[in-house]
Formats: sequence, structure tokens, C-alpha cells
Amino acid sequence: MVHSMTGFGRKESTLFSKKIAVEIKVLNSKNIDVSLKLPFEYRSLEQPIRTLISTQLVRGKVEFAVYLEKSPPSEFTSEINEEKTRQYMSQLQRLVPTLKESDSLQMAMNMPHVLKEKEGELPPQEINSLLELTKEALEEVVAFRKNEGNALAKDLQKHILQMNTLLADVEKKDPERKIKIKERLQGELDTLTQKVDETRLEQELLYYIEKYDISEEKTRLKAHLEYFQSVLDADAPHGKKLGFIAQEILREVNTIGSKAHHFEIQKSVVLMKETLEKIREQVLNVL
Repeated sequence: MVHSMTGFGRKESTLFSKKIAVEIKVLNSKNIDVSLKLPFEYRSLEQPIRTLISTQLVRGKVEFAVYLEKSPPSEFTSEINEEKTRQYMSQLQRLVPTLKESDSLQMAMNMPHVLKEKEGELPPQEINSLLELTKEALEEVVAFRKNEGNALAKDLQKHILQMNTLLADVEKKDPERKIKIKERLQGELDTLTQKVDETRLEQELLYYIEKYDISEEKTRLKAHLEYFQSVLDADAPHGKKLGFIAQEILREVNTIGSKAHHFEIQKSVVLMKETLEKIREQVLNVL
């Protein structure tokens, strides 16, 4: 079963007067590449979240974000940063020696980082809630990848069918190609007016026969196409393997094109390359 590399998932919950939203976006990448955007309160959960993502998604450029909306607090949750306040007051009084202490205090209270949130441990229920939201969002991503993968699989199967059709055309035209090559060689031999070494001539003919023969390339190409289809039907992630098989398919197609010396077969080779380019583009999206 094919899964797409791209995916999206979002889950929301309300807990302790906080609205928490977990959002996950996944794009193509050769390996797993995770980028986290967490509120300060949840920085301690970075490693458990990374572990969950790496286990579920395997590959992809992952953008993970937690959005937090807090309701107005029912109690005072900030405290004065005394050290920072004194520093501001000292600097102000150095700049303006005549400044009264009460005035410098009032001005310092408007400076950045004077008020800070009281630090405390996250309640276990809030930790579990965030991790559960992460799991649910990951499940949405996996489902998204599966649906996208079904469409990818249909498209790839269509292209593989086209490749097999074009290969059948090549096989159909190959006997005619061999006859034309034989006639051309025979014509060249008929133009010889001097006696030639029969042994040397036989060696040269064998060389040209081998040079123009595409039987092995056709056999290998057919095997590669069958292998591609079997990997496409497998359950495990296989995007990289499909990419390697596509490279081998291109190798055989190029060799057929260089050895064919036949216009109709060359046309089929061009269409094969065009179809194969579509396959390689789509394989980049496969997990």
C-alpha cells in the first residue's frame, strides 16, 4: 500500500482554562526532519513529542506547532523581577541624577521583563492531554497520507501499464528491425570487391550482431517493471526503493534507444522516457 509523503493533521482541546491546538504539516524529505514550535510552558515535552513524531511518520519534513490561548487568570500569576527592576532604576538615576526614586520605580515598571510568570511544574493531566492531542493529530496525518497514497498508486500503476504497452510495441517491431540491420550489413558486404579474411569477417559480424541486439535489455526492462509493481503493492514504506528501480528502468530504456537504430522503436523509447519522467516525479512523493 502506497502512502504519500505529504500530510496534515490538527487537533484542539480545552483544559485548565487553556485552549490548546496541535497542528502538524509534512512535506517531502529524504529523511525525517522535525521542526517544533512550542510555547515556553511545554518546552520540557520536546523530546517525547519528537519521539512520537519519528515513530509514526518515518520520513518527511515535519512542521509541528502548539498554539495556546489562555483565559484571563483567576489569580495573580505574575511576579516582579526584582533584580531587573533595580538595574533599570540604577540606569535611570545615572542618566538623570535628579530623578526621584519613586519616579524611577514607576518608569522601571514599564520596562521589558520586569514582570515574569511564576514558574511551576505542568500538571500531569495537562502533559497527558498534550501528548494525546499529538497522537490524534499524527493519526490524522497518517490517514491523510493513506488517502493521498491511494491516488498516487493509481497514477503510478497507469504509468507502469503504459511502459509495458510501449515495451510490447518494441518487442513487436524488433524482428523487422533485425531484418533491416541484416539487409544493411549484407548490402555492405556485397559492395566489397576484394577478398576478405573469412575468420575476421565472422568476428566483425558477431560484434555488430551483439552491438545491435537488445534482447537482454528488453528482458531486464520487463523484470524491472514487474519488480516496480510488486514493490508498489507491498505494505512497508518503499519510496526510496521505487526511486532506485526507476533509475534501473531508465538505464535499460537508454540502452535500447542507443542500440535500436530503428525510427519506430526510437519513437517508443521517447514515449517511455516521457512516461518514466512522470513516474520519477511521483515517486518523490511516496513515503
